[in-house]
Amino acid sequence: MTVRAHKPEFNFRAKLKELDYDRVPYEKMPAGSVVQSSLYEMTGRYYISGASYATIFSHTMTPKFASSRLVHQFWSKTNMNNTSANTGQDYRITRTDIGDATALIQASWQNYFNRSDFSSDYYPPVDFTFVDEAQTLQPITYNFRARIYGGTAGSWYIGDTNYSNGHTDTLRGNYGWWLITEIRQ
Repeated sequence: MTVRAHKPEFNFRAKLKELDYDRVPYEKMPAGSVVQSSLYEMTGRYYISGASYATIFSHTMTPKFASSRLVHQFWSKTNMNNTSANTGQDYRITRTDIGDATALIQASWQNYFNRSDFSSDYYPPVDFTFVDEAQTLQPITYNFRARIYGGTAGSWYIGDTNYSNGHTDTLRGNYGWWLITEIRQ
């Protein structure tokens, strides 16, 4: 004896339309999904001449999930002139909610140039990548804080385009950028 089973016809496209989603809701996104990204574009160059760390610019983002990983990517050109003093990039990234004394990432002597070996101006980038697990749903303000090398030596610029007119050129987006990408866990 043969038994035959029949399924009712199934229209996949019609079922998708029934979901009524223009996009997948954040809550339904699987682990490893990019939930959102936030881009800060520098609008000019910044002169760093103080001996103590000072906030040069800030980037604020509000996570969708407390358990997310926030991946930071940063890039900017610099202008470092060491004709009269050794120079290097001293910077740190802090979060306002945990205090500017606590660095999430920092660099000292980054792209350091000793004037006895290198006696002219240089244009190395500042670039970094790091992950923050913020554990909050509140807005988070990250600060790029910088000072002169070692708190005692030569000054430097961040966001110099080094193209044509240097800091006065009008090419949008060439000063630098800071991208924060939220990854669901």
